[in-house]
Amino acid sequence: GETFPQNNVLSDILLLCAGQIRRKAEEGGWQIAEDETILTDALELERVLKNVKSAFGSGFTKNYREMPEGEFVRTIMEAMEIWGFIRTDGKGRIRIYPIVARISGEYPKDYAGGIKDEQ
Repeated sequence: GETFPQNNVLSDILLLCAGQIRRKAEEGGWQIAEDETILTDALELERVLKNVKSAFGSGFTKNYREMPEGEFVRTIMEAMEIWGFIRTDGKGRIRIYPIVARISGEYPKDYAGGIKDEQ
């Protein structure tokens, strides 16, 4: 069987995304249901993923760094769904599962990039 995180850049990106999802939930940006899941629309999650790429992309490998934003979002969301972090309903809604709040990644404090406030 496969384990997460794997020793690759995609796992690193997923951990960074999980950290930002957790941050948004902790700041009250998303409502957490009784079953500890978050139900949000795809556009909100896409905004978080784009923000991760914008803030931390300089630390990604060339493939992910130069990947168009839309392809980056699709790739990350597909990986998140494969790992059971999210589930899409086909109607523009996404359920984020509690595992995402239990894993997290971040670059060191002295990293030249950093997360930008979402608008």
